[in-house]
Amino acid sequence: MRKLLLPIVCLFLLSSCGKDEEVTKTEIPTKQGVKLSFTDNRTLTTGEVIEEAYKMHLVTIWKEKGRDYEFKSIFDLEYAYDNIEKKSIKYDYGYLDIYSKTIDLPEGKYFINVITDDKGYPEFGHSSTHFTVEKGKYLELKKNISNMTSLNEAEW
Repeated sequence: MRKLLLPIVCLFLLSSCGKDEEVTKTEIPTKQGVKLSFTDNRTLTTGEVIEEAYKMHLVTIWKEKGRDYEFKSIFDLEYAYDNIEKKSIKYDYGYLDIYSKTIDLPEGKYFINVITDDKGYPEFGHSSTHFTVEKGKYLELKKNISNMTSLNEAEW
């Protein structure tokens, strides 16, 4: 009798469990952001020109949030000037001494500035630009430093 009662009880318990429960899906966060790299031209002995990774000394990123950023000088390092509020704002994201980096960011508009280091040419050159991150996408931001000069800004 016990052998017959156990399967019946198990069947009853399994059939009564979870009938009224709602299953909710856990939303997986969407990945998006920017793939950042600086490169430099190198001429081989064959005369062929190739691009090689170039070290970014300081990368700073600001969320735009209705602002109009401008990077005034390398001496400001962590600050960009907001032309709307007429004041300098410290960066939201910062990275030191990288060759390339994939940076996860929430969707939205951003301003980025990159400064080279003093170990090669151009010494402390910098370049900045505005960009937009779309949901579920990675934007590729690549800059070749061959047109940069020391202590000056170069167009992205």
